[in-house]
Amino acid sequence: MYACAGAIVLAAAEKKGSGGMTLLELRKAGIQAAAHDHSWLCRNITIQLSPGIYGLFGPNGCGKTALLECLAGIRAFNEGEVRLHAGGVLLKGIYYRERLGYVPQQFAFYEEMKVAKFLRYVARMKLLDGAVIDQRIKELLHFVELYSERERRIDKLSAGEKQRLAIAQSLLNSPDLLLLDEPFENLDYEAKDNAMNTIRRFARRSVVLIASHLVKEIEHHLDASFIMAEGQLTGPYTIPQWKWAIAGGDGGQLPDPSDDNLEGIYLEQIRRMRMNKGGKMCAVTRDLL
Repeated sequence: MYACAGAIVLAAAEKKGSGGMTLLELRKAGIQAAAHDHSWLCRNITIQLSPGIYGLFGPNGCGKTALLECLAGIRAFNEGEVRLHAGGVLLKGIYYRERLGYVPQQFAFYEEMKVAKFLRYVARMKLLDGAVIDQRIKELLHFVELYSERERRIDKLSAGEKQRLAIAQSLLNSPDLLLLDEPFENLDYEAKDNAMNTIRRFARRSVVLIASHLVKEIEHHLDASFIMAEGQLTGPYTIPQWKWAIAGGDGGQLPDPSDDNLEGIYLEQIRRMRMNKGGKMCAVTRDLL
C-alpha cells in the first residue's frame, strides 16, 4: 500500500542516536507536479525531525498537500526515501497505519453515522485495544467539545464541528506521525487554540506536521516551522533561527525587525524565494534535532 517510485523505508530506530524515540527522516526526496510531468514541486529534501509540532507554510499550489500525501502513503514520492523510526520497532504495512494520524483538506465522513459510532469504527480500523476504545473516545470528545453531540448524526453537524471530529479521529491512536492539512478551516479563534492544545496533549511524543496558511494564529504553538515556495523547502527553524537566517542573507529587512512574529518572517522569506528562483527547482533544508 505504501510502495512508490522512490523507495519508502519504514525502519526501526537504531539504538545509537535515537534512543528509541520517534524520528522522521527524508533523504533526497522529491515530488513531481503530476504523472508524466517532468517539472518538480520540490526536490532533494533531506531532513530529520524528532518529536515536536512543526508548521508547514507556503502559497497555494506550492506542494504542501502533496508532501503530506506522500508522507501518508496516499501519493508516491518520485525519488528518495522516507524512514520512520518509532520506539525501536520496525513499522510496515498495518503496523505503520496503526501509528499514523492524518487529516486531509477534504475529510470524507460516513455522514449517516453518529459521532461516537464513527470514532469507534475508526478505532477498530486502527486496531486499537477494544478495552480502551470507549474511554479514549470519551476523553477526546470532551477535549474537542463534541461530547454532547456524540449521538448526533455527522450530517447534522456544522462545518466547524466536523473539522473538530476529523482532528479527534486522527488522535485516537496517539500517533507517532501526525499529518494535518489545513486542519483549522471553519474553526473560530477559540476553537483553533483549543484544537492546538488538544494536539499537543494527545501527540506529545509525536512528529506533528501542520500545513496551514494561518501563520499568525498558530505560530505560538509551534516548536519550529518550514516555509515552502518556488520548489524550495526551507527550515525547520524557530523564530530566532529564522531571523538569524534572514539577517545573514541578502541584506533585506523584515517588515518590522523588532517584531518577533512568524508572519513577517514568512512574507520576507517568500519574497526572497521568488527573487532567487532559478531554472532548476531545489530544496534548502536544515536538520533540527
